[in-house]
Amino acid sequence: NSIKAEEEIRKALDIDNGNITAAYNLSGILVVNNKKSAALKLLKEFTIKVPTDVGMWVRLGDEHFSDEKLTLAIDADKKAYALDPNFPKL
Repeated sequence: NSIKAEEEIRKALDIDNGNITAAYNLSGILVVNNKKSAALKLLKEFTIKVPTDVGMWVRLGDEHFSDEKLTLAIDADKKAYALDPNFPKL
């Protein structure tokens, strides 16, 4: 279930707080678990920590878009596009 998944992914981040894959997956699980503000906080943290990760910028843009924060969504997507204009989810 998604609550158990959240717990397990958090453990992975506790072991390696720079684990970009775990952070990406946790942000998705947080959204599923109705914890959007926590997901946004995590995404913002990791786009600062690893500013060259296109997937994190895309996910951040998606979350802003779902919150109808279109200017922030466009800004995040522009950053992703600047890093990799051929990224599949752009």
